[in-house]
Amino acid sequence: MGVPGDARRAEAAWLALDCAADGAVVIHVAAPETLVPEPTADLLRRYHPDTPVRRPIEGRAVPYDLTAAEQVLGFRARHHVVGTR
Repeated sequence: MGVPGDARRAEAAWLALDCAADGAVVIHVAAPETLVPEPTADLLRRYHPDTPVRRPIEGRAVPYDLTAAEQVLGFRARHHVVGTR
């Protein structure tokens, strides 16, 4: 199933419609990096000091595990905000 025209912003949703996963799967879909210039780990320590961090967060990486989006849906964000890459 292809992604029509400007629907590329909803690519993960289109992929989910055609997904062969059995049952319900929780999948976080996001760009791999945040838009803020500060490192994510610093922001978490400052604004959410009680949040458990289960893995190292390098640079501006999002604090979500995006593995399921890639493994189950084959989704990886391809469109980044200008100036962030």
